[in-house]
Amino acid sequence: MVAVRKGRSRKIIGRILLLIVLSFGLVSILILPVEAHRLIIAIEKMDVVMSLRPECPILNIDVKRIEILTLLGPTVRAGNISVKVYDPDGSLYVEGWSDYQGRFVFELPLPAKPGKWEITGKYPVPLHTAVLDFYIERSIISEQAPQEVWPVYMTVIAASGYAIGAAGMVLAYVAWRARRRALLGLHGQR
Repeated sequence: MVAVRKGRSRKIIGRILLLIVLSFGLVSILILPVEAHRLIIAIEKMDVVMSLRPECPILNIDVKRIEILTLLGPTVRAGNISVKVYDPDGSLYVEGWSDYQGRFVFELPLPAKPGKWEITGKYPVPLHTAVLDFYIERSIISEQAPQEVWPVYMTVIAASGYAIGAAGMVLAYVAWRARRRALLGLHGQR
């Protein structure tokens, strides 16, 4: 009887150990892949220049200087990374190396060409490449810019029209609900 219990307890302990080993194996397979050597380029800081156009009251915001970080994985700064910046035409604008803290700084022309700019970074050993795209847009061309600003009374009239329309929609909804209650005979009930 004692020998049978010892055998059963050994089987149970063996099964528990096997279950633990299989659980650790399954968990190690299901864990997301470690990205310790993945190269990442992140924009850390941007300096902008604002200017007011003389022909119309529109504020231009131009990016003057961009400071990027080169990282291995999500947090480890990587120095001595080859960095190249391409303009929207696809031609090389500037190239260089990140410093020992993973920083690389470059300045854009004022005004910068609109379109997709591309920053590429290459880590030499083993070869890892990262690409960061950013877009510079010009939404209003000076020939299409408005010639004059609306007078204040036009803005007041437009706002009043919107307010009257919204009040009319609310009153129509209240009248519809009252008519529906009256038709359903639920005038006193909710």
